[in-house]
Amino acid sequence: MLSCGYIVYNVYLHPLSAYPGPFWSAATHIPRVRVLLSGQLSYHVLELHEKYGDVVRIGPNELSYNNANAWKDIYGFKQGQTQLPKDPNFYTAPPGGAHSIITADTAGHTRMRRLVAHAFSEKALREQEPLMKGYIDLFIQRLRENCDNGKNKFDIVSWYNWTTFDLIGDLMFGEPFDCLADMNYHPWVRILFESIKAATIFSTTSLFPGAQTVIMALAPKKLIETRDYHQGLTVQKVKTRLDRVTDRADFMTYILRHNDERGMSVPEIEATANAIIIAGSETTATLLSGVTYYLLKNEGVLKKLVKEIRHSFPTEEEITLIGVGKLKYLLAVLDEGLRMYPPVPVGLPRKIPAQGTIINGQWVPPKVRLLSAILS
Repeated sequence: MLSCGYIVYNVYLHPLSAYPGPFWSAATHIPRVRVLLSGQLSYHVLELHEKYGDVVRIGPNELSYNNANAWKDIYGFKQGQTQLPKDPNFYTAPPGGAHSIITADTAGHTRMRRLVAHAFSEKALREQEPLMKGYIDLFIQRLRENCDNGKNKFDIVSWYNWTTFDLIGDLMFGEPFDCLADMNYHPWVRILFESIKAATIFSTTSLFPGAQTVIMALAPKKLIETRDYHQGLTVQKVKTRLDRVTDRADFMTYILRHNDERGMSVPEIEATANAIIIAGSETTATLLSGVTYYLLKNEGVLKKLVKEIRHSFPTEEEITLIGVGKLKYLLAVLDEGLRMYPPVPVGLPRKIPAQGTIINGQWVPPKVRLLSAILS
């Protein structure tokens, strides 16, 4: 039970009491957790911003900003200051596991990024172009085989996911998941989606420190098993790739080539491989799904984009990474797609340091959790 004293303090005496927002969002984390678990958090936060303005108190110790200047203050670099630290309650490592390049603190992220960057250099990506083209060609071939000249309906979201998971899986582990070949989700990919859901539920335990044991005890056993099974499959995938000797370069090739005592441990490689698979596949497929939807809803934009692509590339064989990078309207469409349909719409929380700091021209006290997403 929530005590009256806890609620009174949060609403009227807390350092954030002057910030606008709903009464119960200031009083307790429960409203936020409820909409998070319903999958409606981004819509809920948007509604709050439309009602209360650019900054809203969405939790007892949490502020959300819908402002470009705040975005720069929260996620950018300020001269003479360190970047705001990640919220450790959100960026957690798996049980008994290591941090990935995504969840690591600033020093760990810098160390890992220095190593992983080799795999994402322009030279490395150019070398992977034939592999990328092969999966894209297979994607187009499969669509043509199954659409019957536009008469058949199919779930384009699944097709995008099959393509991106196959591609990123091959780039990371040196072998695809065969989603396109089988026209179905690989079991590991299905489990990955379930593990993301499980991680969302488990992340709420940090908001209720005294109730963590109870929440974990009440969590469905299947979710815990799914999370652990997914972690085990990731470890096995990485081990298989590390044991394989190959002449064909992939992401792991560059990581291993430059790894030394300042590099990454095997558990860190496992965690980062998992992060790259998710970040490089599901998010890409989500963006492409949103862009496709909005293009089909805006005929004029679609026609203009088709015209640019077909005038630039008379044949499919002429489409290259360098050539695509020169299509200004295509890049503008993708940028607008990221704004209208962001794959990570809820924002990535940061924590105010011990001395407090200025966000959007207003001082924010220490240890406050911050979110920023341009929602309108």
